[in-house]
Amino acid sequence: MHDLRALRADPTGFDAALARRGLSPVAGDLVRRDEERRAALQALQEQQAQRKILAKEIGQGKKTGQDTTALEQKAVELRDHIAALEASASAIESEITATLASLPNRLDDTRARRAR
Repeated sequence: MHDLRALRADPTGFDAALARRGLSPVAGDLVRRDEERRAALQALQEQQAQRKILAKEIGQGKKTGQDTTALEQKAVELRDHIAALEASASAIESEITATLASLPNRLDDTRARRAR
């Protein structure tokens, strides 16, 4: 299977290698989807950090006898949002992996140069 990091580093070369096999370019779409996945993962990390802070606030509130209902409701909403982000990132990753797995290996560039 193809390396996504290598594809990000040289999308033009990746598409050129596919063209040698008579295939349409796909690097642009794969890079765009990978950027969406990475953005979802970044948002997920930010939400998880926020959830951690919120959990501490709820714990402190309960220790001091404060009403934490609003904070707990916010935590539930945050949990649902985190689950949605996880599902989105996972779906995009599966899509990228399936696309990369369906593509044939790149032809050896050295053989093409020797044949000229």
